[in-house]
Amino acid sequence: MLIFRKVTIYAIIICFQIFASSNIALSEGFLNEHDLQKVQTVCEINDYQISFCSDKNLDGDTVTLRLHSIKSVVLNNRTHAFRVFATIENMSKRIILNAKLKIIFGRDEDEHLTFIIPQQIIYKDTSSTKISHLIRSDVRATRKLYEKINYSYFNAKPDEIKIKPLEINFVKNQ
Repeated sequence: MLIFRKVTIYAIIICFQIFASSNIALSEGFLNEHDLQKVQTVCEINDYQISFCSDKNLDGDTVTLRLHSIKSVVLNNRTHAFRVFATIENMSKRIILNAKLKIIFGRDEDEHLTFIIPQQIIYKDTSSTKISHLIRSDVRATRKLYEKINYSYFNAKPDEIKIKPLEINFVKNQ
């Protein structure tokens, strides 16, 4: 009876160690919210135009472009895909009418995601996260982009993701 208890206790300890070590391995193997907080671009706005952009925080009239999240999904037909969400935070004291962003995965800008935010964003507000892009592995036209997202996502490489403004349109007072 004593031997059975010792074997049971050892089995429980071994199972706990296996579970704990696998949990750590899984948590560090892909991009998470903490990693994605590093992916941002802050742009200074002068006279309804973008004057300067940086990955550091800036003061004054600014807009902040963020990669809100990337979700790995499996579709009904068992195809793997990524759902990509981006947002804009408006600190420019102007109303943003709409925006177009360029999200680059990796060092080569040839394969990128053009993200459109068709929404008005008032001062001190952030765009909705209801809009996203689905990048599927089985679509030939986006296969290279899918592979770049896949590499960045599963290797936890937020430093290889850049977000740039293509257009930010403001409501102009007449």
